[in-house]
Amino acid sequence: MGKPILLHCGDDIKWNHDLYSKLSSTFDIKRSYSMGREEFKQALKDKKFGDFVAIYRPFWNTGGEMSPWNSELMFVSSFQSLATYQNVQNESKS
Repeated sequence: MGKPILLHCGDDIKWNHDLYSKLSSTFDIKRSYSMGREEFKQALKDKKFGDFVAIYRPFWNTGGEMSPWNSELMFVSSFQSLATYQNVQNESKS
């Protein structure tokens, strides 16, 4: 099994390169880059970023594709995580 996925929203990092390097060694970092909210929602539904376990937003003023992180986005990402969890549970019973 590969490394867990961390979703990086927003701009490239400007500071804390050592921390980002440590994160990169622990997580498979997927980028959303700058996309509109509807495109971001669709990407979540399509699992474009995979089953991420964490979100990294290096600067509060970027990453607008996820803003606001409200029930609408939580439902989409939670639904995907729940479906993945159920698939894993079903496979382990087989």
